[in-house]
Amino acid sequence: METYRNQPTIEFDPMCDKENPQKISFEDVSAAAFRIQSGIVKTPCVKSHMSSIYGMEIYLKNDFLQHTGSFKERGARNALLLLSKEAKERGVISASLGNHSQGLSYHANLLQVPTTVVMPNVAPIMKIEKCRSYGANVIIHGNDMKEAKYHAMTLAKERGLTYINGYDHPHIMSGQGTVGLEIIEQVPEVGAVLVPVGGGGLMAGVATAIKHLKPHVLIYGVETEKCPSMKMAMKQDEPVSVDIRSTLADGLAVPTVGYNAYRTAKPLIDKLITVNEDWIARAILRLVEQEKYVVEGGGAVGVAAIMAGLVPELANKKVVCILSGGNIDTTILGRCLERGLAAERRLVKFKVTVSDRPGGIAELCKLIASIGVSIKDIMQERAWVFGDIFSVRDPEFDPYCDPANPRKIKYDDVLAASRRCVGCVVRTPCVKGHMSETLGMELYFKQEFLQYTGSFKERGVCNTLLLLSEEQKRNGVITASTGNHGMALSYHSARLGIPCVVVMPVRTPLTKISKCTSFGVKPLLHGLSIADAKLYAMTMSKEKKMVYVNGYDHPNVIEGQGTTGIEIMEQVPDVDAIVIPVGGGSLISGVGVCAKHIKPSIEIYGVETDKTCSMVESFRKNERVFYPIDTTIADGLGVNKVGVNTFFTLKGIVDKMVVVKEDWVARAVMHIVEQERFVVEGAGATGAAALMAGLFPNLKGKKVVCILTGGNIDTTILARALERGMAAEGRLVKFKVTVSDRPGGMAELCSLMATCGVTLRDCIPERAWVKGDVYSVELKIIAETRGWDHTKELMELVKKSYKDCFFQEIGGGSEKPTVRRGPCLAPNPICMQK
Repeated sequence: METYRNQPTIEFDPMCDKENPQKISFEDVSAAAFRIQSGIVKTPCVKSHMSSIYGMEIYLKNDFLQHTGSFKERGARNALLLLSKEAKERGVISASLGNHSQGLSYHANLLQVPTTVVMPNVAPIMKIEKCRSYGANVIIHGNDMKEAKYHAMTLAKERGLTYINGYDHPHIMSGQGTVGLEIIEQVPEVGAVLVPVGGGGLMAGVATAIKHLKPHVLIYGVETEKCPSMKMAMKQDEPVSVDIRSTLADGLAVPTVGYNAYRTAKPLIDKLITVNEDWIARAILRLVEQEKYVVEGGGAVGVAAIMAGLVPELANKKVVCILSGGNIDTTILGRCLERGLAAERRLVKFKVTVSDRPGGIAELCKLIASIGVSIKDIMQERAWVFGDIFSVRDPEFDPYCDPANPRKIKYDDVLAASRRCVGCVVRTPCVKGHMSETLGMELYFKQEFLQYTGSFKERGVCNTLLLLSEEQKRNGVITASTGNHGMALSYHSARLGIPCVVVMPVRTPLTKISKCTSFGVKPLLHGLSIADAKLYAMTMSKEKKMVYVNGYDHPNVIEGQGTTGIEIMEQVPDVDAIVIPVGGGSLISGVGVCAKHIKPSIEIYGVETDKTCSMVESFRKNERVFYPIDTTIADGLGVNKVGVNTFFTLKGIVDKMVVVKEDWVARAVMHIVEQERFVVEGAGATGAAALMAGLFPNLKGKKVVCILTGGNIDTTILARALERGMAAEGRLVKFKVTVSDRPGGMAELCSLMATCGVTLRDCIPERAWVKGDVYSVELKIIAETRGWDHTKELMELVKKSYKDCFFQEIGGGSEKPTVRRGPCLAPNPICMQK
């Protein structure tokens, strides 16, 4: 890393001249589209699940799916391709907090153009490391973007480099405008487009393209109220500098809009909107919960404007929101989600005085539980009660899941289910993952979390409901569930007009109860465990002559889940192996039957966590066994006893079962968020976790499909999973250190941490219990680092500077994963031990 003294010298940029602003044309954008098409992702523009809520057809232009996670790649590639041969040889330089620098670094590396990126010292560690991984020379300089930009332009002049402004260079704007061309092609009847506004480059390019092709389409710019630079420019009739305040939409925090961007965009903008931070947080939350997308604050402002009711005139129109980026810092994402929950009054904070005698806190907890409220945190001590939340007693007899008469699923039944469910469930994409190169295999993700209710469970439910007799449809269906199956049954039974009852334990997350209700079925809450709920549901089914639908073992459910396998074989016909999360076993049974029928040589691998390994234990003993389930991040796999029909069907189909630790699941959730920009629940991430943990070394160099089964993770649990994943990779470190309680004591520690590039995430002072002099304070610190090596560097620095400090023992990330592997079930086994 290079460091320089602060030398704030403003250098003239001929491509962004205040006195001679340049206006881009439609021809510039059209030429850019042709020029960059081979190196840029044509991102999908999909109809949002939120459309019915807000009374308009909302389409989401998913430009966060670009390789580096934002639309900035388009302009960067266009600008690089237009450089002269001499300029390419000398190299380019830019200043950026993240997205532009990543896009420039990535494409410069592809095009073999030397790149220097200047970033202020407030730039997130993750974005700095990304730029380095793309081959850029990263210089950390200045306290903000203004100082970083001054320094970059000074270096450009000294070294003969080409400075590329990330939002106002004409070639950048032309490249960004290609988003507009794709929108018109994908949603030809679009009525309005909501565009995030920072420096104005995206707005200028998109407006130029769309207004040329369809002048009647409304172009709305949306910016955060913490940095309304375009609003002030419009008011003053010229770009002016505004003060930047800390904002969730940091990608839009540009103090002065571009001169070229302003001149181009001003006559084309129909309306300019500012949204406050609470609505941005709520939009991030809503995109995670409803769409399963991870979008940064700057990318969510369009959705925020709709949610805030700032565009009532767009009712009944087709409206496109550009989700411009997904590079949100992982720890910030957790805070955004919690802030969104608080803004929607779904998180509430209060103080209460209770008796300090035994039972005082218990009485408060009972009172809160009696009205269905979940306690998320108690300050300052957090106590987690672990125990078996499942009862051992056997439920009543289910004729569809009879141990004395198990049913084997056949390929023809699955094929019939596939034809039967056409148009009722989503044919989800199976896309190549960015993690492929890291894992050394061609990895594809089957995105079942994109089903309407957020999981693969819809397939089985839909097939089962369509096969009911008329009498059964009149009497209705009933089930017991803690989430995904209940939501799927609620949605499809309401759609088909079939009476439905869903019984859930009283400890079911509120979000899942609310989802079922929103789909038209208000759940009955009964019992402390799923076994209690199941017994109650089956008793009611006999009393009311309703059909009990077992979510993981009903034959028609298994057949429906198997349609996932048919799609995989069509989408990736030369796949070598499929990695499947295993709970009750319906998905792996259905998919395995299909895949083995179509391609007998394919390998089928099942994955469970070390807290949910009921299938592995059943295979070990060659019979279904009861396995006690503890609290788990993969709650969707928490089935005590695998299905009768699934266990019978699986014999001879599955090649290998493995068990992965919960820490790897948390890391997988985090990596899927950071690298793929998708939100996946713990159960859905277990396959990726097993691959990351190195449990399938035989799959190196092969084509592998990993099924991401669902995205219905409780929002607060997601935040904890991300932090746990970071901690497991050494990127979050916790330690104690005693410092002077006099002025400057804590400041010295903060300065020490800053010198080695460590970010302070949390600090709790403790004065009363410090042993020694009364002028000292013990600090409990949580800090963010780049990984294990960086953490060790921090430890050495702190231990050298402070006598009294304590770090938990760290593993350094080099150990082999200590994971229990399940039995090998292949007829001709391949040893997978390293």
